[in-house]
Amino acid sequence: MRIDDQEIQNALRFCWGCKDCSGIRLDDQCPLQFLHRGVDFSARGIISMVRSIRERQVSLSKEMAEYIFREPLCGRCSASCEAAIDVPMVIRTLRADLVDAGLGPLANHRPLIQGMRNYSNPWMLPRSRRADWAKGLGIKDAGKEDVDVLYYVGCTAASDRGLNGVAQSTAGVLKEAGVDFGILGTRENCCGTIAYQLGDWDFLYRQGKANLESLNNTKAKRIVTACAGCFKMLKSVYPKMGVGRTDAEVLHLSEYMVELLGEGRITFKRQLPLKVTYHDPCHMGRESGISGGRQAGVYDAPRQAIAAIPGVELIEMERTREKSWCCGAGGGLKSGDMNASSQIARPRVKEAEKTGAELLLSTCPFCEQQFRDGMKAAAVPMRTADIVELVREAT
Repeated sequence: MRIDDQEIQNALRFCWGCKDCSGIRLDDQCPLQFLHRGVDFSARGIISMVRSIRERQVSLSKEMAEYIFREPLCGRCSASCEAAIDVPMVIRTLRADLVDAGLGPLANHRPLIQGMRNYSNPWMLPRSRRADWAKGLGIKDAGKEDVDVLYYVGCTAASDRGLNGVAQSTAGVLKEAGVDFGILGTRENCCGTIAYQLGDWDFLYRQGKANLESLNNTKAKRIVTACAGCFKMLKSVYPKMGVGRTDAEVLHLSEYMVELLGEGRITFKRQLPLKVTYHDPCHMGRESGISGGRQAGVYDAPRQAIAAIPGVELIEMERTREKSWCCGAGGGLKSGDMNASSQIARPRVKEAEKTGAELLLSTCPFCEQQFRDGMKAAAVPMRTADIVELVREAT
């Protein structure tokens, strides 16, 4: 059992049940505590459950799977933990044991897994259509031509027509900046984040190895992605899980744009008189570090990119950076329990509306999908977009 891994044993040893993660302020802590108001839904409760499994006091079960696969894995509990325990990793490990035992994931999750296995993306987009968004843009094929920078698009921006603009804007900004870049197109593989989150780790290893091979076969010195989830997988999860490392340096697009701005390679031609607010995605913040929790996240680069756009005013929400409220889409929660996912999104959408901003920006396609649906459901008159779309509009 993976629950017996040394890292998990250490996590269990260092948890002294201090209740910090139980949500003394439920509106500011764990999203599931916010929903259910019970200690059983706290990190402390989950660690207690894992300890009981290791001590053979309880067994893995379908009932346990129904509970443990309804966690957003946002890492807010780890950010509050005085012992810096990587609670999401404890949960993922338990999920992997449940999958190995044939007890997980949930039925609603299986189409995502099948999509990755059959199409190399969770949305079941045929591989032949993965680069449809790039038609007519004259982008190099990094599998055939040498490039300095590989733009790793990710499944969601390539598959969701509502998010194709993120990929197209990224390509436009890189071209305007004179970057020698390319994409893998139909040969690009899924990063495997869904398999990682849902505990299908055997598939994660195979998928990750295949992905690394295609990435490392290019001559690119840097890999840039606009997807927070892909960024986390390539930069942190692959090395941590023993999948391997990319030969090239991995950067999130926001980091690379700040670099290009500093070099004077991104120049703006238009003023955009807009009030905006920014949502810190879990995968870019709390969960982007190698160990989660207390690792430094990518918080400054997105704000620096926003601040550089002429005419744009950034108005921060109450909860930002490591205390950012989760959008509710992560960890398979949206596909596993859409109602719970929507309830978690609602207070974040309302928090954004409270700023008086016209636009809610993020750097994660999952967050953007979630907020797009959440704004519609809550009748909030705001729009959501990726930072790169605003940068592109101003160049």
